[in-house]
Amino acid sequence: MLTSRPKVYAGGDAVLGPSTLIESIAQGRVAAGAMDRLLGGDGDIEEKLLPDGWETDPKIGRHEGFNKIRKFHPIMLAPEKRANWDEVELGFDDATARAEAARCFKCNLAPTIVNAPLPPESWLALDAATVAGVTTESGVYQLLDGDKKVLAIKGVENLREGLEAMLDKAEIAPYFTAEEAPFFSQRENQLVQAYMQQHGSMPPGVGADEMDDLF
Repeated sequence: MLTSRPKVYAGGDAVLGPSTLIESIAQGRVAAGAMDRLLGGDGDIEEKLLPDGWETDPKIGRHEGFNKIRKFHPIMLAPEKRANWDEVELGFDDATARAEAARCFKCNLAPTIVNAPLPPESWLALDAATVAGVTTESGVYQLLDGDKKVLAIKGVENLREGLEAMLDKAEIAPYFTAEEAPFFSQRENQLVQAYMQQHGSMPPGVGADEMDDLF
């Protein structure tokens, strides 16, 4: 990248004409290596700004009002003085540089953030083993399709027996929820009314059997 003048190097748009930023940066690195050799170095300009394995303590604590701290902008050359090749962005003074650096949000921690634990699912698989663990108390069960959409709402005197009678519907309704309710007919009506308010219709049911009289 040496020009016709001794010890003068050039690159980027001045040499290439319109080009990409990365091409200019690449030429700057080549020139920097050549300058280093000219000055007695080995031409190796690699520099690690952070050591390998750099880690940040994940317990960064609480910083009140951190989301209200505004970005500090560098000092800029006044518009009326931008009629030449002088640098427009002049950088920071010491105090502003320190204040901007203090805004560090430890972005290197982002890849280590795991998904928040979700609450347990309220629905269960409609199979014999799961239904065997259901209470024999009175209550209301709901049958759901593969997308967890409610197909049927039914109040029964014995939840386990009621669900056992529905095991042959597992292909249509693979999931269920169940809740104890001494006044199961009243609770069934409440759930059906809530469904109708949300969807504008009765639950669709799960097939031709006696329970579909409700729908």
